[in-house]
Amino acid sequence: MATLRLVLMVPSDLSSPMREIDRASPYKNLVLANDDTEDWSACDDAKLRRRVQNRLNQRAKRKRKGSDKLDEPTGAKTVALTNKAPTSIAPAASEKNGAFEIPRSVDQLRGLSPSLESAICRKMFYTAYTTVWPSILPGGGKALLQSCLQDPLIMDSTLARLAKVLMARTQHQHENVQLLCETQSRIIPWIREEVAQKRFSDTVLTTMMTISAETAYDPSAPENLRLFETGLIVKLGALEVHGCLTYETKQYDLYKRLLIGRGGIDSFATPSNREFVLMMDLLHVSRTLSRPSFELPRLYRDAIRHKLTDSRSPDLEINEFGVAAPNELKEALLDTKLTCSLFDRFVSKPDATLGAIVSYRNLLLHRLLSLPRDVPANEICRLAMLVVTFGSTYPMPILEPSRTAAHELIARVVDPACVVGKEDAFLFWACLLGMMAVATRGGVSPAELAYHHILTSLITRLEIASWEDARTLLRRYIWPERICDNGGFTVWLRCVARVPSAFIA
Repeated sequence: MATLRLVLMVPSDLSSPMREIDRASPYKNLVLANDDTEDWSACDDAKLRRRVQNRLNQRAKRKRKGSDKLDEPTGAKTVALTNKAPTSIAPAASEKNGAFEIPRSVDQLRGLSPSLESAICRKMFYTAYTTVWPSILPGGGKALLQSCLQDPLIMDSTLARLAKVLMARTQHQHENVQLLCETQSRIIPWIREEVAQKRFSDTVLTTMMTISAETAYDPSAPENLRLFETGLIVKLGALEVHGCLTYETKQYDLYKRLLIGRGGIDSFATPSNREFVLMMDLLHVSRTLSRPSFELPRLYRDAIRHKLTDSRSPDLEINEFGVAAPNELKEALLDTKLTCSLFDRFVSKPDATLGAIVSYRNLLLHRLLSLPRDVPANEICRLAMLVVTFGSTYPMPILEPSRTAAHELIARVVDPACVVGKEDAFLFWACLLGMMAVATRGGVSPAELAYHHILTSLITRLEIASWEDARTLLRRYIWPERICDNGGFTVWLRCVARVPSAFIA
């Protein structure tokens, strides 16, 4: 039987870059690389880099075509056609005139990262940077896109996070499970090796936080009734995505000890990692209203807090809240007023201040959760600010944090030690917010019933004759109108049905 003899001819021009560059040059390792593990990003000369990369891509393409066309007869010896072109070549393959060029189709993603050799990974990644990120990340997520293409681990951890959120919302569709399994099969062995070597880099810690998260989103809960109209706020800073994730307590405590031992959030080199870890910690502790695990990053303390101080509104009367006057609580009141007004304007007219207001709300929530809790007279004010924060500036996809705050609030309202010296108008504002947080579509919960009873009594004592009178009273406190008005009116209608008609216009 005749034997097929296959001879692969490599054109001599493909090797010309190797002859043109001195082996002692800085680009020696780049040009002489000969396997898939080499990284071609060391070349700083963009023109030379594109030239070498184009020839490598042409050679890889010819080899692929030759492999596809090979029709091997029975009994013939298998010929291995190995692609020696490097796989981590995204920056060179995506540069045009020295600037990063975003891939415009799913097909263009092939070969830009080892993770993108999988069809499901290419599909999900393309959906992420064309549909999801532009609406939730500053700059449309271009920085994250570049990071993913440059580092396969960041790519896999980002896709794993996306898969977990999609699994929570789409009842574990097959492709989402497949995406999670593929990415974790590459991430976990790498994490184990790094931990065994006691190497806790920025990428290791952020990836550990991603893969240890569990989903806590329930899209089918029929009792959920959202009376705070937040519009696009839930998408800011990817809150809609990250708010679906939670952590098992022991697992998170281990991660927290690792990060504290490394120096806390400030030990991260890049601002995006600091922002991510801070937000995930705030989301985690918000479910139980616990204190934050970490101190504010230095940039927050030095820069953002000063900006908030300069922007505080002088028209807020602190005395209206009846607080026992520690300065930090007064500052938190002023900052809550400012942040709520910024988000209230954003609902009606989204603008380019996205990055700033996301930072403001992280700072505000950190401050509210860090406030002292040993003064009963201040607890109603602190919890009411948490309710309005979770309802307006930090609206998570799950309602657990706002409802936890509302349940603690009603417990303080019925405690005589907490209501001493409090005006009825202040209690009306706090209770109306609390009932907005616990309102349900169907049956009435015990907390909603308690709020209903107290509000009915307060409306009678204050002789509030109409919703306009109620709004006038509420605006004395913290009341973002575009976010709260419709929900407040719904609660008002539920309450006035049991108020003597003599007081209602």
